[in-house]
Amino acid sequence: MTASLIRLTAKQNESVFVDHPVLKGAPSFTEADLEPLTAAVIEDPSRGDELVMALRFCVSRWVGRYLFYWSETYKYQDEMVSEGLCEISRLVSELSFDLLAGRGILKVASQRIKHAIEKLLNEIRFTAARGFTQQRKGCAQGEDPVYLYTECEVSEFNEPADEDDIYKRDIIDAMGAIEAKDEIDAYLLCPDYWGKTEKEMAELLDVSQPTIHYRKKRLYNEFLKLTR
Repeated sequence: MTASLIRLTAKQNESVFVDHPVLKGAPSFTEADLEPLTAAVIEDPSRGDELVMALRFCVSRWVGRYLFYWSETYKYQDEMVSEGLCEISRLVSELSFDLLAGRGILKVASQRIKHAIEKLLNEIRFTAARGFTQQRKGCAQGEDPVYLYTECEVSEFNEPADEDDIYKRDIIDAMGAIEAKDEIDAYLLCPDYWGKTEKEMAELLDVSQPTIHYRKKRLYNEFLKLTR
């Protein structure tokens, strides 16, 4: 069994209130509000803590969106908040005009928080799904498995509607039979990422481009074996 990836879309912008002591009382700011402080921190890094505190509301907003769309993430609220704040701290510590590249601090912070939280949650999901696979040995010895239930996004791609698309079903079945060995495999097997280049995937997963190339080649060979 392979768990589906947690990935927020642009349309998933609903959020819930995040009741967390670290985020309590965090005021909301606009890009215009933060421009002077951002420029000041670039000139004087010792003021970085001020910007980190100002960006807490951004963490709250993103954590609230994952809580709204994936109820299972409530038990990982502390981890999401911690990951979001750590990512903000990393961003502020390396802040420069070149890093922003003409973009507002909120946009850059949001992209990095989103990536950090999704990476965290998907690593948790992958670990759980892999644990399910490892239980097969125990089942062979008469032990009862612990089932993992995940929410899956449904699209026209993974649920072909017409009988004429039976060949698509064969492809999907073959892809579903390939077991992801780690997070890299899981991302490469997810249709949502098939349009990305090897360089884009390498940047997304913080690995080298040759690593992505090798993994794609190995997965493709597994796919061919299943479809021949």
